[in-house]
Amino acid sequence: PNPLYRKQWYQRRVRGPSELLDENERPYIIDRTFLQSIYGSILRFTHKAIWAVRLHIPGEHHVARDTVNAIFMSLPPAEHWAFVAHANYGDDEYYFIAQFCSEDTIQPEEEVEQATKPFRAHLIEKKKANAALSICTSPNCTDVWVKEPAANGDRRFIYQNRILTTQGFDPAEWQEMERAMPLEELNSMIYQTPCTGREYKALENNCQNFATALFNMV
Repeated sequence: PNPLYRKQWYQRRVRGPSELLDENERPYIIDRTFLQSIYGSILRFTHKAIWAVRLHIPGEHHVARDTVNAIFMSLPPAEHWAFVAHANYGDDEYYFIAQFCSEDTIQPEEEVEQATKPFRAHLIEKKKANAALSICTSPNCTDVWVKEPAANGDRRFIYQNRILTTQGFDPAEWQEMERAMPLEELNSMIYQTPCTGREYKALENNCQNFATALFNMV
């Protein structure tokens, strides 16, 4: 695809003096033109997951949240969640990433093309580490782990201490989708969760609600 489709959105997600991904490694924006490219023709996504990263908030805030949860079980974990789907084409791997952030509005699909700030999914090709880094909200929090499918015991890290922990496709990190989905069909699903058309709210309409709903739909 034309380099113009490299996503500029990444800069507003990363807070810090430098970016985690350089310009040529940022995800592609999945818009109508991209769906009509060769990627829209060849890719079939077969596996799904939810990846998580710790939110970049002061340590004492994490302690306070953990204390409240221990007593009341009322707050969602201080984590950012993203839905991720996996496809193979030849020897290459592709990662479809959809995430709902506080500054986002998810429009109904028929309104996306006219929106001032359209909600889009993104695609990372070949590099698993870049897929993990693309969901990070800060260069200070880059440990990414699998939230779903759930693991027994310790966290199953994708990326930890600035190192990719597993290479390539590891079946333990994924759940097979009900059926293989072309890119366009999968992309359409991001507009069909209960989060569409509703204001982002930290406690009841957030990244975790979105990722969980999409994971359960496909």
